[in-house]
Amino acid sequence: MFGDKSLKCTVCNKNIEVNESIVVELKLPSQLKMPYGMLDAALRKQADRIICSNCKL
Repeated sequence: MFGDKSLKCTVCNKNIEVNESIVVELKLPSQLKMPYGMLDAALRKQADRIICSNCKL
């Protein structure tokens, strides 16, 4: 019903682990749509791409 809540790499679909280095691509939202709260939840909503440490090479 609620779907998967973990961050996943958009290249290899691997789950992003705690303390793992990542690269995130996102567009700066307007002030009214500025994300707030937990970082992983905000990135799931706003990021265009999330790339894990293995794929960023």
